Amino acid sequence: MKNFKIIIYLCMVIILFQSSIKSQTNIKQNSTSLYWLTLGAGFFSNKDFSGFGGNINASYYSNIGLLSVRFLDADKAGMEPTNVITSSVKLNHINEFSGMYGFNYHASFLFISVSSGIGIVWFKKGITPSEVTTSTLGLPLDAEIFISPLPVLGIGLKLLGNINSKSSYSGFLICLQLGKLK
Repeated sequence: MKNFKIIIYLCMVIILFQSSIKSQTNIKQNSTSLYWLTLGAGFFSNKDFSGFGGNINASYYSNIGLLSVRFLDADKAGMEPTNVITSSVKLNHINEFSGMYGFNYHASFLFISVSSGIGIVWFKKGITPSEVTTSTLGLPLDAEIFISPLPVLGIGLKLLGNINSKSSYSGFLICLQLGKLK
């Protein structure tokens, strides 16, 4: 239930942020494009899963908006005790590949972005060798806030989620942003 509240909160923030940023963006029609790679590590959870993982985003921003591709990999990694009887049905690994569209705002040192799109999620349940992999389409959500002390480097936080029919989840990551940020 806690993860569901976080995902609903993310949806509301994205909707509000997109409508306000649409009219306030400070990147003008003739300005240069921005592009960056975001690398993050952090905590992921849902009703069946608690674990650590990583995230890689490749993003491009121009006057048409923010385009991003996201890959994430999360593993329960010893976060929960292993019980042979219950492990056969427990979720133990999540992978996601998503394409997203969104908006960003940046001032001299502050960088904020929100995006959503469509993605495919793979879940692994069970224990080796009887591990079962399933997949589903999902709605990825992504919100970032970064401080960019240099034109090519940013340090920040990311809140992400994925709403899907099998097992929606959320994550909180500490990230490094590299690329043309100003």
